[in-house]
Amino acid sequence: IGDAFWWAIVTLTTVGYGDKVPFTLGGRLIGVFLMFAGISLITLLTATVSSVFVEKRIREGKGLEVIKLKDHFVVCGWHSNGEAMLEALIKAAAPAESQIVLINELDEEKINALKYKYEQTQIRFVKGDFTHEGSLRLAAIREARAIIILSDTSGNHSLEEADRRIVLATLAIKTLNSRAKVCAEMLNPKNEEHLRRSNVDDIILSGKYNNFLLANAALSTGVLQATEDLLSFEGNVLSKVKIPAYLVGGTFKEAFDHFRKESQALLIGTVREEKKIGLNDILTDDYSAIDQFIKRKFQESEEDYFKVQSGLKVNTNPDDDYQIKEDEMAIVITKGRSS
Repeated sequence: IGDAFWWAIVTLTTVGYGDKVPFTLGGRLIGVFLMFAGISLITLLTATVSSVFVEKRIREGKGLEVIKLKDHFVVCGWHSNGEAMLEALIKAAAPAESQIVLINELDEEKINALKYKYEQTQIRFVKGDFTHEGSLRLAAIREARAIIILSDTSGNHSLEEADRRIVLATLAIKTLNSRAKVCAEMLNPKNEEHLRRSNVDDIILSGKYNNFLLANAALSTGVLQATEDLLSFEGNVLSKVKIPAYLVGGTFKEAFDHFRKESQALLIGTVREEKKIGLNDILTDDYSAIDQFIKRKFQESEEDYFKVQSGLKVNTNPDDDYQIKEDEMAIVITKGRSS
């Protein structure tokens, strides 16, 4: 019986070692049956395991699979400027180290395009409404490091209801993970009080610098508040002031020490207005016939090759040995009105 059992197992899993072989017709028929049964069993097991993995990948691609991450970022919602915000977050967090989960109702093709474009970053996707607890749980919101909520227009959601949905999402997120930092974009300043009641950490009003502010608010606590302090006229403010004549030709370090000592200001850079050359700057003072001919030909070309315009050249945080130029102004952080 033991030899028969051993032979059956070997025949089922392989084609046999040859150490035990049937001699009778019945035994050989059973052997043939076991061989085909073994092949079928292995094929069935392989197909089952493969189908499980394939189904899992399909569900992940469609945003229906549970995300198993820790200390990751979650971006709720999407709009026309969403990719710029995502890129700002990736740059601020370091592409190879950041793990980002997107919760929105975008098409699978759009999500795949984002994953391909930012392939160095681990981007996962949950398809659904971020105001629903089920979608938040799929994104492992309990283990998230920080959450950014955008004014969502994916899934045919209108901007009119964006602020209301952000308030609902913040309440749900803080219920599931009170430790996570929540940074929300808001369209209407009148709704700020409602959002504050939901224990949001930072609010960014919709504007030009949303991408930078949202990304840094999620990564670095205090950056948003410092930026708001500098952009307001209270506390510390950014100012442009003249550089004393005796500092012209000196180093940035010398100018830095001067402003710090004399006015408790922090020198962070310089600005200089550069005037580009115009056609009249090339022509001679007597305005001869040749000059008139040249000017007339340029005018006839209908191309403004010598448009007079000025541009500002800002030099932020230069090296200590940077030489101060005669026409430069200082950009400093000074005490505001309330200080």
